[in-house]
Amino acid sequence: MHYNFRKKFDTRGQTLLEILIALGVGVAVLSGIVVLVFTSLSGAQFSKNQNLATQYGQEGMELVRKERDTKGWDTFFTSYPNGTYCLSKEGVFTKLTEASCLKNVGIFIRSVEFSWNGERATVTTTVSWTDSKGKHQSKLISYFTKWNI
Repeated sequence: MHYNFRKKFDTRGQTLLEILIALGVGVAVLSGIVVLVFTSLSGAQFSKNQNLATQYGQEGMELVRKERDTKGWDTFFTSYPNGTYCLSKEGVFTKLTEASCLKNVGIFIRSVEFSWNGERATVTTTVSWTDSKGKHQSKLISYFTKWNI
């Protein structure tokens, strides 16, 4: 009986090649899944930050309304002349003397801009933050006019 060594060797080499190809395909599929998961988590984090920024902007606008209602129109008008103010976590307005506010609500920077035109104020709340994708911001604009109670 004749034993064929060559046939046995060819089968082993083919099996090794199949294992390497399967391993390569598995690594490619796993890499794709990891990229998909990280992209999804990054998008979820951005959405969370965007929602928080909008909430902090709305809260800032409510603080401006409270200032107007508490102080009355004339005092409100003289208290906040044209300009940008930092808005702290505690709701304190500080006239902006530098180019920007510091982080004042977690990772967020919250500011309020007053622009007066006669008996009307344009109020813009801006909440900005920076993440790995760059700088982002959420702006809300509201108009305040003199009214009598």
